[in-house]
Amino acid sequence: MLRATLTVMTVVSIGLVTGGCQSTDLSKTYTGSTTMVIHAKSGQKQLLTNVFKVNEDCSSARPPALKIVSEPVHGSVSIVRSTTSTTYEPGHKLHKCNSRKISALAPIYVSNPGYVGEDRVRISGQVAGNPREFYDYFEFRVIVTK
Repeated sequence: MLRATLTVMTVVSIGLVTGGCQSTDLSKTYTGSTTMVIHAKSGQKQLLTNVFKVNEDCSSARPPALKIVSEPVHGSVSIVRSTTSTTYEPGHKLHKCNSRKISALAPIYVSNPGYVGEDRVRISGQVAGNPREFYDYFEFRVIVTK
């Protein structure tokens, strides 16, 4: 279920969600891991992704709980509440939802001022209602330029 949610998440491009019961033990990956490459400008905020879940009636379901597992070495990341539009393909049962705004959680990366190079962030996600140890891990390889 989480895998499907994150497969359809918008990758582009206020409150911190820590999910205290989430594990930093990477051996607890039951549904897979994903690596995404994101490009960012030095010192500027960069959306890493929007993470959301949509009900069949197009209303927002509770987004998966997110936790920062590995902080970036050359910057910082925060998780904020946001809204996004879905981008389901024609023929998908939720395609009709694309015109709606959906509640989401959004990890935002900011490099240290003047830093240029590569940075990494690892985040775990857990959908409400799944077993306590049911996680996906997302690694963001951030390429920072001037």
